Amino acid sequence: MKDFTKFGRLAWLGLMACALRAGAVTPEPLQSLFIKNDSGLDKAAHHLLVKDQQQFDKYFGHAAVMWQKKKMPPPDFTKQAVALVVHQGKFYTAYKVQSVTNENSVMVIRYTTTVKQTPATTYACPMILTIPRAGLTSVDFVENGQPAISVKF
Repeated sequence: MKDFTKFGRLAWLGLMACALRAGAVTPEPLQSLFIKNDSGLDKAAHHLLVKDQQQFDKYFGHAAVMWQKKKMPPPDFTKQAVALVVHQGKFYTAYKVQSVTNENSVMVIRYTTTVKQTPATTYACPMILTIPRAGLTSVDFVENGQPAISVKF
Protein backbone atom coordinates (compact mmCIF):
# COMPACT_ATOMS: atom_id res chain seq x y z
CA MET A 1 0.00 0.00 0.00
CA LYS A 2 1.86 2.99 -1.24
CA ASP A 3 -0.66 5.74 -0.39
CA PHE A 4 -0.08 5.84 3.38
CA THR A 5 -0.04 9.39 4.66
CA LYS A 6 2.63 10.42 7.12
CA PHE A 7 0.12 10.59 9.94
CA GLY A 8 -1.71 7.48 8.75
CA ARG A 9 1.50 5.47 9.08
CA LEU A 10 1.93 6.79 12.61
CA ALA A 11 -1.40 5.29 13.63
CA TRP A 12 -0.26 2.80 16.20
CA LEU A 13 -1.75 1.32 19.28
CA GLY A 14 1.53 0.94 21.13
CA LEU A 15 4.06 -1.60 22.15
CA MET A 16 2.86 -3.84 24.97
CA ALA A 17 5.25 -5.44 27.45
CA CYS A 18 4.04 -8.66 29.06
CA ALA A 19 5.06 -10.26 32.32
CA LEU A 20 4.40 -13.94 33.01
CA ARG A 21 2.27 -14.53 36.13
CA ALA A 22 0.66 -17.92 36.89
CA GLY A 23 0.07 -18.74 33.22
CA ALA A 24 -1.41 -15.31 32.48
CA VAL A 25 0.43 -12.41 30.92
CA THR A 26 -0.50 -8.82 31.75
CA PRO A 27 0.12 -6.28 28.96
CA GLU A 28 1.49 -2.83 29.83
CA PRO A 29 1.73 -0.17 27.10
CA LEU A 30 5.09 1.00 25.80
CA GLN A 31 4.96 3.68 23.14
CA SER A 32 6.67 5.47 20.26
CA LEU A 33 6.73 2.79 17.53
CA PHE A 34 5.20 2.75 14.06
CA ILE A 35 5.22 0.34 11.13
CA LYS A 36 7.86 1.41 8.58
CA ASN A 37 6.77 2.24 5.03
CA ASP A 38 9.30 -0.24 3.62
CA SER A 39 8.46 -3.05 6.08
CA GLY A 40 7.09 -5.33 3.37
CA LEU A 41 3.80 -5.63 5.23
CA ASP A 42 1.42 -5.00 2.34
CA LYS A 43 -1.52 -7.36 2.92
CA ALA A 44 -4.80 -6.28 4.53
CA ALA A 45 -3.93 -8.28 7.69
CA HIS A 46 -0.72 -9.72 9.13
CA HIS A 47 -0.14 -11.91 12.19
CA LEU A 48 3.58 -12.30 12.93
CA LEU A 49 6.04 -13.42 15.55
CA VAL A 50 9.25 -11.35 15.64
CA LYS A 51 12.15 -13.30 17.15
CA ASP A 52 15.22 -11.07 16.79
CA GLN A 53 16.45 -7.47 16.67
CA GLN A 54 17.10 -7.50 12.92
CA GLN A 55 13.52 -8.52 12.13
CA PHE A 56 12.22 -6.00 14.73
CA ASP A 57 14.18 -3.17 13.06
CA LYS A 58 12.83 -4.20 9.65
CA TYR A 59 9.21 -3.64 10.78
CA PHE A 60 9.37 -0.80 13.33
CA GLY A 61 10.56 2.79 13.49
CA HIS A 62 10.45 5.22 16.40
CA ALA A 63 7.91 8.02 16.20
CA ALA A 64 9.06 11.45 17.31
CA VAL A 65 6.71 12.75 19.99
CA MET A 66 7.16 15.96 21.97
CA TRP A 67 6.35 14.54 25.39
CA GLN A 68 8.78 11.63 25.15
CA LYS A 69 12.40 12.66 25.63
CA LYS A 70 14.03 9.31 24.77
CA LYS A 71 13.31 6.25 22.68
CA MET A 72 11.74 3.19 24.23
CA PRO A 73 14.35 0.42 24.49
CA PRO A 74 13.75 -2.60 22.24
CA PRO A 75 12.71 -5.94 23.74
CA ASP A 76 15.37 -8.27 25.12
CA PHE A 77 15.18 -10.96 22.44
CA THR A 78 17.09 -13.44 24.60
CA LYS A 79 14.03 -13.52 26.89
CA GLN A 80 11.19 -12.12 24.75
CA ALA A 81 9.56 -12.28 21.34
CA VAL A 82 7.15 -9.80 19.77
CA ALA A 83 3.66 -10.82 18.65
CA LEU A 84 2.35 -8.45 15.99
CA VAL A 85 -1.04 -7.94 14.35
CA VAL A 86 -1.42 -5.32 11.61
CA HIS A 87 -4.68 -4.40 9.89
CA GLN A 88 -4.35 -1.92 7.06
CA GLY A 89 -6.57 -0.27 4.54
CA LYS A 90 -9.03 2.61 4.34
CA PHE A 91 -10.05 2.11 7.95
CA TYR A 92 -8.61 2.66 11.41
CA THR A 93 -8.45 -0.38 13.69
CA ALA A 94 -8.33 -0.09 17.48
CA TYR A 95 -7.41 -3.17 19.53
CA LYS A 96 -8.36 -4.18 23.05
CA VAL A 97 -6.44 -7.08 24.57
CA GLN A 98 -8.79 -9.34 26.52
CA SER A 99 -6.20 -11.84 27.75
CA VAL A 100 -2.76 -13.24 27.07
CA THR A 101 -2.22 -16.71 28.51
CA ASN A 102 0.39 -19.44 28.28
CA GLU A 103 -1.46 -22.70 27.65
CA ASN A 104 0.97 -25.64 27.50
CA SER A 105 3.77 -23.63 25.80
CA VAL A 106 1.30 -21.97 23.40
CA MET A 107 0.77 -18.24 24.00
CA VAL A 108 -2.90 -17.45 23.35
CA ILE A 109 -3.66 -13.79 22.64
CA ARG A 110 -7.36 -12.91 22.77
CA TYR A 111 -8.34 -9.44 21.60
CA THR A 112 -11.18 -7.47 20.06
CA THR A 113 -11.05 -4.94 17.26
CA THR A 114 -13.10 -1.85 16.54
CA VAL A 115 -12.99 -0.60 12.96
CA LYS A 116 -13.74 2.95 11.78
CA GLN A 117 -13.99 3.46 8.02
CA THR A 118 -11.78 6.27 6.62
CA PRO A 119 -12.45 6.54 2.86
CA ALA A 120 -9.92 9.35 2.35
CA THR A 121 -7.03 7.93 4.39
CA THR A 122 -5.19 4.62 4.49
CA TYR A 123 -3.93 3.35 7.85
CA ALA A 124 -1.60 0.60 9.07
CA CYS A 125 -2.74 -0.09 12.64
CA PRO A 126 -0.63 -2.50 14.69
CA MET A 127 -1.13 -4.32 17.95
CA ILE A 128 2.35 -5.04 19.31
CA LEU A 129 2.96 -7.29 22.33
CA THR A 130 6.19 -8.51 23.84
CA ILE A 131 5.83 -12.02 25.23
CA PRO A 132 8.14 -14.34 27.18
CA ARG A 133 9.87 -16.76 24.80
CA ALA A 134 11.03 -19.44 27.28
CA GLY A 135 9.46 -22.76 26.27
CA LEU A 136 7.23 -21.09 23.66
CA THR A 137 6.19 -23.34 20.75
CA SER A 138 3.62 -21.12 19.02
CA VAL A 139 1.30 -18.14 19.36
CA ASP A 140 -2.45 -18.41 18.73
CA PHE A 141 -4.24 -15.18 17.77
CA VAL A 142 -7.94 -15.11 18.67
CA GLU A 143 -9.65 -12.04 17.18
CA ASN A 144 -13.20 -11.09 18.20
CA GLY A 145 -13.73 -14.59 19.64
CA GLN A 146 -12.65 -16.37 16.43
CA PRO A 147 -9.30 -18.13 15.89
CA ALA A 148 -7.35 -15.99 13.40
CA ILE A 149 -4.10 -17.93 12.98
CA SER A 150 -1.50 -19.96 14.84
CA VAL A 151 2.14 -18.93 14.28
CA LYS A 152 4.86 -21.47 15.11
CA PHE A 153 7.90 -20.31 17.05
